[in-house]
Amino acid sequence: GIFTEKSREMVRDLVSMSVAPANVDRVVHAAGAGLGIDVQDHISAQHVGRIVEEGGIASDLQVTGEMHASKAYTISGDGTTVRHINYEAKHVLAGSNVPTTRVLDITSAPNHTSEEQMTGWK
Repeated sequence: GIFTEKSREMVRDLVSMSVAPANVDRVVHAAGAGLGIDVQDHISAQHVGRIVEEGGIASDLQVTGEMHASKAYTISGDGTTVRHINYEAKHVLAGSNVPTTRVLDITSAPNHTSEEQMTGWK
């Protein structure tokens, strides 16, 4: 079937709320039934993955466009440790009129060294 942009947004929202891709179809059908809507089509976990990946690509393009349109931009990174796991976050501050902070990535890292942080930017 063809999935509208609104349905794609819903899929990305559900995944961002920790609904596993394999469960998205059941959640959509359960919500539809609860609202009295008969949902005809089904969505596979594989298609959910593609929709989420599309959203990530669109996000990358948006940030790239904002950086390109800006006179200047600042990139930064920070790290923290939670329960003995190192996490690194990458940010960019860009914008033509009003600077906007965008989170580029949050990943776990083997250690908290500056060399490891630099590797994450490459």
